This record gives sequence, C-alpha cells and structure tokens, in this order.
Amino acid sequence: MRKNTKRILVGVIGVAILLPIALFAFLWCSNRDSISWDEFQACDMREMPVEPQDFKADFEEIFKKVRQKYAYTDVKNLNMDSLHDAFLSRIDTLREKTDYGLLLREFFACLKTGHASVAFSPHHIGNDVIVVDGRVFISNPSEQALKAGFADKDEIVSVNNIPTAEWISDYVKYIPAPTEEGRRLWAAAEITYDYVDTLRTFGIIRDGKEMELQVRLLSANQRSGKEWHRVTKRLLTPQVGYIAINMLDEAAVVDTFVMALNEFRKCPYLIVDVRENGGGNSQYGDQIAGYLIKHDCKNWMERPLTVNKDRYEGEVYVLMGGNSFSAAETFLVELKESHDVKLVGEPSAGDMGGVVLPYRTSRGICYRIPTMGRWTTVGGHPSEGTPIEPDEVVHQTVDDFMAGKDTQVEWVLKRMKDER
Repeated sequence: MRKNTKRILVGVIGVAILLPIALFAFLWCSNRDSISWDEFQACDMREMPVEPQDFKADFEEIFKKVRQKYAYTDVKNLNMDSLHDAFLSRIDTLREKTDYGLLLREFFACLKTGHASVAFSPHHIGNDVIVVDGRVFISNPSEQALKAGFADKDEIVSVNNIPTAEWISDYVKYIPAPTEEGRRLWAAAEITYDYVDTLRTFGIIRDGKEMELQVRLLSANQRSGKEWHRVTKRLLTPQVGYIAINMLDEAAVVDTFVMALNEFRKCPYLIVDVRENGGGNSQYGDQIAGYLIKHDCKNWMERPLTVNKDRYEGEVYVLMGGNSFSAAETFLVELKESHDVKLVGEPSAGDMGGVVLPYRTSRGICYRIPTMGRWTTVGGHPSEGTPIEPDEVVHQTVDDFMAGKDTQVEWVLKRMKDER
C-alpha cells in the first residue's frame, strides 16, 4: 500500500515538473519562426509589398504556415486541401494588389476565429457606429465624422446604394469571427471602413428624413481620432459607481481601475462595463478580477485566482456584449465562474484567444494565427467558438438609444433599486 502511495506521489510530482517544461518547449518551438509584435505592421492594401506576378508564391507561403501552425483546423472541421485549391484557382485571375488583399482577407475569414487575420490598414473616419437590433447608427461621432457630414443618431440605411442589411450579408465573407452572429456584428462595425476606395456614399435617415452623404475616408496618418481612454468612470447615483474598462493592453489599466475603484468604495453597488473591450493581456484582467470576487477560486487557466486584500465589498454588475473579445472574455468567464458578480447584457464574441503568434511573409505581408489548441475552463467553458452567456440577457433597444438611454445600465439601476 505504501509503495503504491509513493508511486502515485512520485507520478504527481513528475507531472507537475514536466507540464511547465512541456509548455515552455511548445512555446519555444512555436516562436522560432514568428516575428515580434513590434515588427507586426499593417500596410495599405493598395501599396502592399507584393507584385501581381508574386501573388501565388506569397499565398503558398502563407498557406503553408497556416496549415502547419493553425490550432483549430480540426475543431472547425476545415478541409484545408479544398480551401487551398479554391483560393489558389482564383489567384491567376487577379491583376490588382487590392484584389489579392481582399482574397487574403477572405481566406483568413474562412479560418473562423477572431485571432486569425491579415494586417491591412483601412481608410475610415473613426469607430463611431453602434448596432442596435440589427440596425446601424452613428453614436457619439468624432470630429472627423462630424466634418464628413454625420450627426449623432443618424441611421445608415445604405452603402453605395446597397441596403445596409444586404451590404452586411456580403461583407461578412471578410470577417474573421468564430460565430455567424459575431461576423455580422463586426461587419456592421466596419461599415465606415474601406480597404480599396477612399470615397463612399451613405444613405442615412436623420430626424425621419432620408438623405445621402458622400464621405471621404481617411488613411491612418490622416486620422486624428476622438479622445479615447482605456478606463473611464462616473458616479451614476450616490449609491452606484460606474467604471468602463475599454482595453486590457497595459499594466497601467489595472492602476487606473484601482484609482477609480477607490472613489467608489463607499458605494454599495458598482457597474463594470466591458462591452467595448477588445482584449489585450489576460493577466491584467486577472488582477482586476481579484478586486471584484469575494472568495479565492480558479482563473481561466485553472490557476489560483486570489481575492485582493483591498477588494470591493459591495455588489458588482458587469456589462458585456458582442464586442467583448479575447482577454475581456477570460475576465468575464472567471467572474461568471466565481458566482460573485452578475453579468448583464448580450453574449460575448466567443474567442478567448490563447497563444497567438505574428508572422510575416518573405515579401512583407504580416498576419497572425492562434497556435495553441482549444482548452476548457474549470467551469467547462471552451476557450473558443462558444460565446459567454450573461446571467441576465438584456438588449439595447432602438427607442432607448434614440432617447439617449442605455437600456442595460437602466436595467441594472432598476434591479439595484428593487433590491434596496
């Protein structure tokens, strides 16, 4: 009996030692032929460093790497041979760089994950659109959008004389997302983007009247962008604090969050908003989660998630939606599985990420792909392909949006009032 116990103990210790070594070996092997993120640069599709006579060779180089490194081929049931033949057969007909660029975008979209994409820089006027009940509106427009002729609450009903719903249905073929709903949402978000042309005609409805706008889209070096903050805060009522975390891409996000949290410690309720959070580094989400949970638990990688000694003592509601992506989703899933907060809003994007590596072809096209396979959280949620569901599904309504109301915030405030 003692010998068996000793063998089991030795086995457990051996696994504990070998797992980190195996992970390190995997990461080292995966990283050998990748580039650094500092080297990962987007280019203008019209000026890409690939000439038409090299389109085929460039595509073959990309395809070979994707086939070798892409982690989700099996779980996505992708027939890589068929994909290769279908796209390669089209390349001989291409004459313009933009045609090849669009083909690459379409190829990466076929991989069906938000963490696989090719790096091209679009022309646009800012991220000023919101999708409400399948309709596309201008929301809180930037100075550039205002100069282009847009106004707050304009509804975009057509693009280059194509009805918006039809334009979105066609454009989804360029969108790399794990779900069809996500593809449509992200396609709608790119309605003011164009990788080929700089002039676009929009049909809009403003104050019940239809009108047409011709808009000159701007390149990256022409855009100034509206003021944007990774973390914003405000006091909604004397009892309710509100903190929006819009990105998790640097350590300063955690410090800024803690400073905001300190202002609301006496409030019995806190709303944390990650509806527009596109991700970043999951370790920063882990650190913030430590201030919101009430007991020690496991994080998204089944490692200890410890309560911070300066945790918030009140009740926490977290707002989420289809733009909550990548590291925002690891943050959401560990909060959901802690059962210490209430998630409100709409399902997330459904792609937590993992080990994503950047590559560049010998001719200079940059792209990224996930290189580590799907895993499952301690609560049984797959890392990719399945959105995180809120505890309470609440959709923004068109009527509330037009009235300047946030349906989801209003729902939480009512719930808090009912609890008091």
